[in-house]
Amino acid sequence: MQRTLLYTVQRVLEKLNLDPVNSIGDTEDALLVSREAESTFYDLMTRGEWKDKLDLIEVNSVSNTDSPTELELDEEVATLSSLRYNVTTPEDTYTVIREICWLEPEEFLKKSYSLRSDLDNVKEVEYKDIPLLIKDDEMPHYYTSFDNKTLVLDSYDKNVEDSLIGSKTVCYAVKIPNWTESDEFVIPLQDSLYPLYLSMLASACSLYMNSEVNQEDERRQARGISRMRREQIRTELEYFPKFKYGRQGNGLT
Repeated sequence: MQRTLLYTVQRVLEKLNLDPVNSIGDTEDALLVSREAESTFYDLMTRGEWKDKLDLIEVNSVSNTDSPTELELDEEVATLSSLRYNVTTPEDTYTVIREICWLEPEEFLKKSYSLRSDLDNVKEVEYKDIPLLIKDDEMPHYYTSFDNKTLVLDSYDKNVEDSLIGSKTVCYAVKIPNWTESDEFVIPLQDSLYPLYLSMLASACSLYMNSEVNQEDERRQARGISRMRREQIRTELEYFPKFKYGRQGNGLT
């Protein structure tokens, strides 16, 4: 069953003994519940890493010859698990896709500044007006991020391309879906999590709108969180602690 935003708002209004609606724009109460529904959704997303949100993606090209080893993530990317790049050169007789290893920013800087700027294969580039040293005669091996959005790689091959290309990446990542405030918007949650989500939302709305604590929804929320944790252990849900990207201000950290 697809639980739309309108259906969810109607359920919460029913729980709080508020006027029923046919659209989320019918009453101020319905609009308030709709907006809290978005906040509650992103809050729930921070409580685990969801396998149904994992997928293969590409990152974006920057196409800046002053920063030829930069790539950029979409805002919807919450967690990046791995990065690979098509490092095939004209000398290769088959496609070569290499895993690019993550380095903490400090380690990346140490490698960068250990290069000798007087060598022919070392190039000085800029990251937000800060100079970095990279190699320009080999495909990349390492990457980092200083701002949780821009990926900076250690090298590129100027004989193959002028700068690194987003379409040549293969990334495994968690993408948080965009939220649309409309009656037909389907809450992007697997069926087993919807009761927990509804309890969390009803509990929050009861507190914010009625200044009351709904004891039954609090109990359901506690049971749902406990069940969610058990299911994560059973499925060996992966957690990638490197870094997180994505929407801020909606419960994501």
